[in-house]
Amino acid sequence: MSLIYPPIADPASSSKGTDTMDSMLLMQYRNKPNLREYMLAYISEMDLLLNQVEEVYTGRFIHNAVGAQLDVIGVILDQLRNVELDKNWFGFEYALNVKKMADEATPEDGGYFRGEELDGFITFPLDDVVYRRLLLAKAQLLCRSSVDINTAYFVTSIILGKVPETMTIELVNPRHMQLEVSASDVAAIDLALVNYLGQYFVPMGTTFSTVRV
Repeated sequence: MSLIYPPIADPASSSKGTDTMDSMLLMQYRNKPNLREYMLAYISEMDLLLNQVEEVYTGRFIHNAVGAQLDVIGVILDQLRNVELDKNWFGFEYALNVKKMADEATPEDGGYFRGEELDGFITFPLDDVVYRRLLLAKAQLLCRSSVDINTAYFVTSIILGKVPETMTIELVNPRHMQLEVSASDVAAIDLALVNYLGQYFVPMGTTFSTVRV
């Protein structure tokens, strides 16, 4: 089952000033194109101003924030972008335990490309899309006084960005919980992020593991 999460936010209006002017224009002047064009010489600048004001406002919300603004939300939620996840890299020089290049038919049968933007990092930062999902999931957990199995399923779906074909959380033994998801539609790196988040919804003293089946 596909799940679009986070939901796509409505873009900021680019004609708020013009729309407001048209709604306030007296009826006898609405069929006067020359007058309207004259007024738009001033109002069109308001369109730009109001658009930027709205973007600044909505850009503070988690669904719209990008870059540094998303990092600010991460500070509020005590969740930095640098999350230590196990990754298998594609490459040869100065690398250990590398994997081969994958193809379109088997995208999981290969390593991740390490670009120059990751130079200087010991723990590699998440990109905005994945980081936003992590923040949304953690926010769901922090605003609750208790966490049940339904919450665990819900935040897992947020992290994955969808509800996979197979998703089962079971108690292997009294101190071990395990999440099983379908390998066909869940990437290993997304599952690693779920495994990281498990510390927030698994009871203390219980281990949590994930597996693709």
